[in-house]
Amino acid sequence: MSTEQFVSAHLDRYDNVIEPIDGWFERDNVAAMALISKAQKESGVVGDIVEIGVYKGKTFFFLSGLLASGERLIGVDQFTMRGKDLLPEVKAYAETACENRSQCTLLKCFTKALRDHPLPSANARIIHIDAGHEHDDVYFDLATVYRQCFPDHGGVIIMDDAMIQGFPGIQSAIYQFILTGPGNDLRPFLMTRGKMYLCRAKDHHHFKSVVAEMGEVSVRNVLDVSVLVRHHNIRKPEPEPIEILL
Repeated sequence: MSTEQFVSAHLDRYDNVIEPIDGWFERDNVAAMALISKAQKESGVVGDIVEIGVYKGKTFFFLSGLLASGERLIGVDQFTMRGKDLLPEVKAYAETACENRSQCTLLKCFTKALRDHPLPSANARIIHIDAGHEHDDVYFDLATVYRQCFPDHGGVIIMDDAMIQGFPGIQSAIYQFILTGPGNDLRPFLMTRGKMYLCRAKDHHHFKSVVAEMGEVSVRNVLDVSVLVRHHNIRKPEPEPIEILL
């Protein structure tokens, strides 16, 4: 299967299965995550996938389709929103949207609980963080996954809402973690309208080349590296018009 066919297959699954799930997850990030996962597998990178902050599972269930045999998908969330229990909706969506269900685990807890109860993974090739959006919460989540399960080579951390104007604490936490914290070897390689993608500096050129296949990117300098920036979402193809013959 060519890269174009691979990405197209995941976009089709998103359009038909994932997109109806309540939540926020756009087609450009579908393509980016699919390309990253494909490149990891082709490079021999093996590991689990971790999501901190699941909400109703829109991204989680998409990520379930990227798992290889023997890998696990682990999601962490308190599964409540303004006093409402979200688990019934998550379980209902899982019936149609979750692939490789025997490899998927959801943990119901506050992320702060991971301080005393570590994640059941010591090696996660993809980590998606979308929990608390205040500076201290983001810094804690990033530091926790970095310490507990981020591999020395070939891993990617995806920070949700890092490019959204209304959540300045996300970017401030990321850059503090890189500039003065333990993550001084992390660098961004892609910024979409909503997410920032990070990897170790030694993997930066590789992953930047991988996501460049998405096209329609500009290049900006951040810290000591160049970063690809996508300003537009990948549009869903228009349906074929119906021709009325009689």
